[in-house]
Order: sequence, then C-alpha cells, then structure tokens
Amino acid sequence: MFLETYVRDRQLPSMGYLRAFEATARHLSFTRASLELHLTRTAISHSIRSLEELVGARLFEREGPNVVLTVAGQEYLENVRPAMLSISSATTRLIDSQNDDSLAITTHIHFGLNYLLPSLGEFQKAFPHIALRVATIASFDHVHENDYDVAVRYGVGRWHGMVSRSLGMDDAFPVCSPALLASGPPLRQPVDLESYPIIRTTSESLGNDWPPWLEAAGATTLNLPDTIVCDHLFTATRAAVSGIGITMGRSSMVRNDIASGALVAPFETRIEVQAGYHVVSSQAKSERPAVQLFTNWLLAHLGVA
Repeated sequence: MFLETYVRDRQLPSMGYLRAFEATARHLSFTRASLELHLTRTAISHSIRSLEELVGARLFEREGPNVVLTVAGQEYLENVRPAMLSISSATTRLIDSQNDDSLAITTHIHFGLNYLLPSLGEFQKAFPHIALRVATIASFDHVHENDYDVAVRYGVGRWHGMVSRSLGMDDAFPVCSPALLASGPPLRQPVDLESYPIIRTTSESLGNDWPPWLEAAGATTLNLPDTIVCDHLFTATRAAVSGIGITMGRSSMVRNDIASGALVAPFETRIEVQAGYHVVSSQAKSERPAVQLFTNWLLAHLGVA
C-alpha cells in the first residue's frame, strides 16, 4: 500500500510525452519526430508543451522550423533517456523470455568479433527458427546489468549459480607485431626485452602475466619498463597489433592474429594459466532448448565437444 501511494504521488509524465520529448531532442525537429512516431506535428508540439508545464521549465527553444535543447532540457534528457532505454530493454527481455525460439547472447567483445560473429551464419543456417540478440561487452565486471540467456565469458569457469562449459584453457606468452620486431634490435633472449616498449594489463580478475612468464624463462632479474598499461587483455592485445610494444598474449586471444601474421611470438617459453573462454548460463536458463542448441553447437564448432 505504501509503495502504491508513493508511486502515485510521484510526478510521473506519460510515456507519450516522454517519447515525443526524446524523439524531438534526438532530431531537433518536431517534423522529423512526428514522422518517426507516426503522429501529427501538432500532437508532438502539444506533448512537449504539456511536459514543460508539468516540469515547470522550458525544454526547447524554437528556432524557426527547428528547435534546440535548453540547459534544463539537456539535463532532463540525460536522466530520462537511460530510463527509457532500460524500460525498452526490460520489455524486450520479458517478451523474449516467453519465446522459446529466441536467444539473447552476451559475449566478450574479443570472442564476439573474432570467433562468434563470423560463425553465426552457420548457426542460423542450422537453426533458422531461432531469433538472435547479441551484445558484446569488454568486461563482465557489471554483467548483472546485462540480461542474457547464454554468455561467452573469460575466466576460470567458476561463477556462483551458473552452469559453465569450458571452451579450452589458455597459455600465455609474449607477442608483438612483426613490424615492431623488424624495426628494433634482435629479440633472441628474454634480456633483449629491455630494449623494447612493454605493455601490461591491470585486469583485477586475471592479473599480470609478465612475472610468472619471466620466472619460467629464468629472467626474474629483468627490469622491464611500462610503456603503456591497459585495463583489459583485449586492449593490450590491440595495442600490440598496432605496434606500440610487446605484451603478454593469451592463446585464445591471439590465435587469429598470429595465424594472419598481425602478431608473432618471439619466444618458445609459454606458461599455463587457469583461465579461458566458457559458455555460461544460469541453472534455469541452461535448460532452455535454444540455450542447449547453442551451447552444443558452439562446443562442436570449436572442436571441444
């Protein structure tokens, strides 16, 4: 009862007003907003006027056929747009959850760009009845904000309350672009690394692979400088491809770049790391037929099953 009274007493504008406001702010035109929403220009103008009366502030300044946001309008837009997107996403997710022939996939951006998206055509050919929604993200630190049926994420494979299937564990080793190697001094022994820019990652979950690799290579006394520090392995790898320096690559993340010649591995020493890509879903969603089809297809596609 308290919650119902609280919500009722709050100043909640109609969704029609908000849609008219957001579309007008995006196009800066009543006419284009009316065309998008299939309403008359008069209806858009009336919705904006009603919203301005409700909030007690001018949201737009009229300049002939076009409009510009006021300071108040810009501030309101920055607060309202995320809420509208959240409502839209929640509605889409609820609709999809009632449809056994839909599948929402969230994937680490590196895996998505290099492995999943180039292969999804094969999945669609095999299962044309399943409608896909794919989201790529750089970090799963805030994965609770992304609702999904199944995810491909990187780590050790132990996530509370989740069903996880390994796509293969990694090993780590230095990589760099062949152009960097060709332009610098010979790189034959670990001590030669001191002549090159070094790229590190500050990933809290995966850590820094340089110390254990240097130990395995018998070079713990080396003092390697930090040329650039990246927040994720993905960005560190991209920096190495760009020729900025030498970074520690994970096998699953550099396999394609090495095969294409974008990266080279100057040393034979490699270290095993207890991490890799996993296909993951909640216990409840793991039982969905579409999730099982995708999981089994991905494992077979990568030669894991």
